[in-house]
Amino acid sequence: MLQLAKEELNASDSAELQKLQSNIDTKETFSQKVDTAQKLWKNKGGTKGKAIFARIKDTLTAMCVAVEVCNYCESNEATDIEHVHPKAFFPEITFQWKNYILACKTCNTGYKSDKCFVITPDGKVLELQRKTEPPHKNIAFINPREDNPLDFLWLNLETGEFELQLDLTPEMEHKARKTLEILGLNERDYLVAGRKSAAIHFFDTMDRLRRIWQAETHEDIREVLNPHSPRDIDFTNTIEAIKLQEVNRVRRHLLKLPHPSVWHSIKTIASKTDSRWKRIFAAIPYALEW
Repeated sequence: MLQLAKEELNASDSAELQKLQSNIDTKETFSQKVDTAQKLWKNKGGTKGKAIFARIKDTLTAMCVAVEVCNYCESNEATDIEHVHPKAFFPEITFQWKNYILACKTCNTGYKSDKCFVITPDGKVLELQRKTEPPHKNIAFINPREDNPLDFLWLNLETGEFELQLDLTPEMEHKARKTLEILGLNERDYLVAGRKSAAIHFFDTMDRLRRIWQAETHEDIREVLNPHSPRDIDFTNTIEAIKLQEVNRVRRHLLKLPHPSVWHSIKTIASKTDSRWKRIFAAIPYALEW
């Protein structure tokens, strides 16, 4: 998981969200607020509201950690506007912009759904029960809109699993553990396998780029290229122009790939601990900024 870029809604859409939220806030009981939140969310406030949420979804899509990829699992297509704080327990922020994140349907409804835990003032973790108002508001879950998940978790490239950072506070440890548990980030075999495959692809792509960057002749570049992968390379250009073209192409390619946490772990950990990655980043140091 990675932190999302910060974006704000325009004043007009923010005002309309507040109008929708006011319909919930005026209800007297918690049960009434939840029921109203569920109904309003289902129809989004009618035609006007649906247009607003189409724009909200476009903004959330642009904020995704990779192109249209789920911000939780980093693997599936992000299709759902998800409430970080479930509306079943926190109806008072059903229509709050900062409570939205784009996720895949599997993460949103198959795993997270309304599962939610809060951290009590004495440091215990309490699972919330439906139709019961939360006694505390501090959820045991990493919020990528507000938190930097890398402060809580790091990705082990050898195992393909997320692990807890060292020296976490008890509260941060609760959030890290419950996030992994609720989303099944280490339990879904295809996610673990996908991260390992992504690491292989990142290395193969970058090592090929390194050899192109260090090539001395056009023929050297031809020898590096996979004969079965089409390349829009004009070999009438200078070798310097070809190299720059490939650097830009690879950069664009990497930023579109799923599992961006793998790339981050490569840049922050493998670049310092693995001789093969050290060699790549020594040749192309600015790739550390990608």
